[in-house]
Amino acid sequence: MIIGCGKWAQITHLSELTKNKLVEIVACADPDLTRAELISRKFRVPKKYSDYKEMIRAENPDLSVIVVPNRSDAEVAMFSLESDSHVLVEKPITTTLVDGLRLSRAEGLWLGPER
Repeated sequence: MIIGCGKWAQITHLSELTKNKLVEIVACADPDLTRAELISRKFRVPKKYSDYKEMIRAENPDLSVIVVPNRSDAEVAMFSLESDSHVLVEKPITTTLVDGLRLSRAEGLWLGPER
């Protein structure tokens, strides 16, 4: 799954992932459905959505590649993790320490004391 179909998704993630024979991109999501449709045609992604939550619920992905504006990274990653999808998030993973700690705990990475 690709969440966010902007420039970086196109020139880095999709162009590289589609070369990997072990990767199957089954869907993409972008609030601009026209852009998602363009990506779908250009990279042969079978399904497209305007709502990433709908896509995750419908497709139950193993991995969500999150390529959204930085301010949305934490929200999208948390929803993906709570839906049992692994995540790949562009840097910065979050824009606040609080969101970073939330994601660390959700993924079971945080080993420090609870706050």
